[in-house]
Amino acid sequence: MKRIFYTGALCFCLFSTNLLSSQAQGVTVSGDGQGIYFVGNTYSNLTGSPYLYEDWAKGYVKLANGTVYRDLFVKYDQVKDELIFLNEKKSPQLFSQPVTEFTIVNINEGVETKRTFINGFQSMGDANSKTYYELLVAGNTKLVKHISKKVVEERGNGSILVNKQVKETAKYYLSMADNLYPIKRDQKAILVTLKSKATELTSFIKENNLNLKKDGDLITLIYYYNTL
Repeated sequence: MKRIFYTGALCFCLFSTNLLSSQAQGVTVSGDGQGIYFVGNTYSNLTGSPYLYEDWAKGYVKLANGTVYRDLFVKYDQVKDELIFLNEKKSPQLFSQPVTEFTIVNINEGVETKRTFINGFQSMGDANSKTYYELLVAGNTKLVKHISKKVVEERGNGSILVNKQVKETAKYYLSMADNLYPIKRDQKAILVTLKSKATELTSFIKENNLNLKKDGDLITLIYYYNTL
């Protein structure tokens, strides 16, 4: 059977055809305390990055009111779980309206990668409805991934110097019928969650020699599940 790999999914259509400025609705940041502003870099002397990508990248953004923007330069702060953008003065700012979906387009050595993030899921553990999850597979059953980052301080024995490091934790979930189910990246755990199609999935895993600890193979499996 032919293997098909999927690196991500876009979950919304982009209706705007022109570049929208940072003065458009939902992006303008007021100075009267009603909006939110962000100035400068709040991180210093860190080992590791608090961002999805260190460099600014073009992004597609959808607000809670349905407004869609394209070609804004954005960064995703995974420590604060916030999306920031560059305004017309090249200053970083937060959106004054809630962001519900965004896609960041990264180009590395000529290869373009699009990664989409969504929120609106039920609260679970430290996560709430505003928490962003990366959308790996769209469809009736969604595969999403949440990466949380924290800045921790460590001091070696006898040292007066504090080393600040960014620690990353990744968790995976299946979203079915508006419910979020945490999963482990192994065959047994996933087949328990998707038990109604366990026979078909077992055959597909074997025929395609899938290693479900790899994101690409897990994506392939859930995409196949949505075709059953």
